[in-house]
Parts: sequence; structure tokens; C-alpha cells
Amino acid sequence: MKVDILESLKKGFRILKDNPIIFVPVIVLAILSFLISQFFFPMLPPEEDILLSGKIIEAGNTTATDDKFVRDIILRSTTVLILETISIMVISTFFYSMIIRMVYDATVKKLSLSEGRRIAVKKYPYVLVSSVICMAISGIGATVFVIPGIFLFIKLLYFDCAILIDDEKIINSLKKSWKITRGDWWTSFALCLLFGLLFLLLSLLPGLLSKFMIELLWVPWFTSSLTIAYLQLTERYDR
Repeated sequence: MKVDILESLKKGFRILKDNPIIFVPVIVLAILSFLISQFFFPMLPPEEDILLSGKIIEAGNTTATDDKFVRDIILRSTTVLILETISIMVISTFFYSMIIRMVYDATVKKLSLSEGRRIAVKKYPYVLVSSVICMAISGIGATVFVIPGIFLFIKLLYFDCAILIDDEKIINSLKKSWKITRGDWWTSFALCLLFGLLFLLLSLLPGLLSKFMIELLWVPWFTSSLTIAYLQLTERYDR
């Protein structure tokens, strides 16, 4: 069975509308992400130092002191951003897992917040390690050329669903995602592209409204639609 993009979008949205309890992990994730950002923000270099380093780079002829100043600013900024990204990834993996499991449960039985949490805790190590492997593989592909990175990302897109729904282990989850997208890569890519365009549109909204719409609408809808797409690809989807 292939991915029905329109049905994935409609069913993914309908499940969220009919089961508002799914928004509990969404809201908790949004709050924790905000707190993490606030924790790391004071560690960044002052804005005036960042602007000064930019002017020094533009000027060209720099002294040894200038070079050291710029290197320190870049190193400090990069370190803080990497630590913030890793922290958010570590917690978001858990809450995305809860959303995926709860969406699946909504298609086969009455969903439960506690059951979604239980499965997410149980499968967390597998999902986290698989996420790192997937990003590494896609990243290596992207460094060679953008297209291989995109291709690999879509091929491995459903690894977390394989773990959380079908109890696959790390390597088997990647293999399963690769297998089910064989011959149907383009529809999965199109689904991701649509949500990518939606993300860009939401990003154009004013500050807090944009953040609100992305975290409380885009994230759960995208995750829910991908879960439905996975069920379609594994031929267990019932309209």
C-alpha cells in the first residue's frame, strides 16, 4: 500500500481534534523547550560582542588580539548552541515518541496517556540511538551533496514508528523504514515537503504567534500524519 497524502493529512488532523489528550506531551515539550532556551541564552556572548566580531571579520586586516576575540566569540556561541540543540533533542525524542504511540493507539483502541508514556519510556533508548544514527547517515549524505542527504533522510523517516508500533530494534527499525519506502519514496517526500512549506509560512508570522503555531499545531500534525503514513505503508490502515 502507498501513502495517501491527503488522507494522511486529514486523518492526522482528525485524530488530534478528536483526542485532545495528545496535546499534553505537545504542551509539556513546548514548555521544556522554552525553559531550556532560557537556561542557555545567558551563556551566549553579549549582542554587542557578536556585532563587533562581525565588524572585525568584515574589516579584514586584523591583529592577533582581534583574531583571538573573534575565535572566542565563535567558539562560545557554537558550544552553547550545540549544547542547547542536544538538550532539546534528548527531551523531544521522548515526547515525540509519546505522540506517535498515542496516535497509533487512537487508530486501534482507546488511547491512554499513561500507556503512551509507558511505551515511550520503554522504547526511549532505542529511539534515541536510532535518531542519532539516522542524523549521522543523513548528515554524511548531505556533506557529499544535498540530494543524497534528502534521499537518505526520507528512506529512514519511519524508524521511530517501527520501534514504537512494531517493537523493532535499532538496526531493524532502520531496515524496515528503508524497505517500506521502496517504490514510494516520492509520496513520503511530498508529505514532508508540504509540511516544510507550512513551516516556512508559519515562520513568517509575528514572533510569539509563529512559535505558538509551530509548536502546538505544526509539530503534532506532522507527527500524527507521519504515523498514519507509516500505517498505510505497512498495510494496516483502515479509513
